Amino acid sequence: MSSSNLPKELDRMNALEQKDIEVEVSDDVLVNDHGVPPPRTKRKRDLLEYEEKLDKAVFKATEKAFEVRASQYKVQKALAENDHLRILQSLLRTIESMDGELGNIKSEVRNMKSEIDKISIRVEEMTPLMHHVRVAENLRRRELGLPQLTLPFLVGEGPVGTDLPPIVSVNDIQDLSKSEILRYLAGYDVGHERHATTSSLKCILRMTLGFTLAHELHFTFS
Repeated sequence: MSSSNLPKELDRMNALEQKDIEVEVSDDVLVNDHGVPPPRTKRKRDLLEYEEKLDKAVFKATEKAFEVRASQYKVQKALAENDHLRILQSLLRTIESMDGELGNIKSEVRNMKSEIDKISIRVEEMTPLMHHVRVAENLRRRELGLPQLTLPFLVGEGPVGTDLPPIVSVNDIQDLSKSEILRYLAGYDVGHERHATTSSLKCILRMTLGFTLAHELHFTFS
């Protein structure tokens, strides 16, 4: 052996001797939860080998833990997606149900509108009838000397609540201006000749309001 290699050889031999040294360590230190058996001896060489095996076991355990966590994450993700799907399906069912209810409501509204239209037609049919009923009632009231009932317009609002003078006798008709007479006739939806005189318009209004007692019919309008 050359003198240049002697220091290296001495270091190697020294290292080997160091690995054969007995190390004082208690037995409970060599117990682990990773299934690694304790070293055969307490020499440094065996302890280093034990440490290496223990490191590998810990690494595998850590790797296994990561795999378990990954599996848990996948399961949790699948559960969350399933929950979201159920919520979405429930929401869609609710929307479909609401659409159905909305359709029913629309149908009911159409039916109600149809009924309202029918009622409106009936009211329109009854309004002229009620006018004639009140005209007849007013005739009876005048015979008995009782106050007159108001005859509402058949078209628009009035005469109550307007600036038109009230009519309770033929004398009131006599005092009306031509424009007031025309407004009354329009309100009661009564036609007349375009160039009718004021006196003839008053006669038409008299008949419209039912002033048909003898003295009322003999009243002459100017």
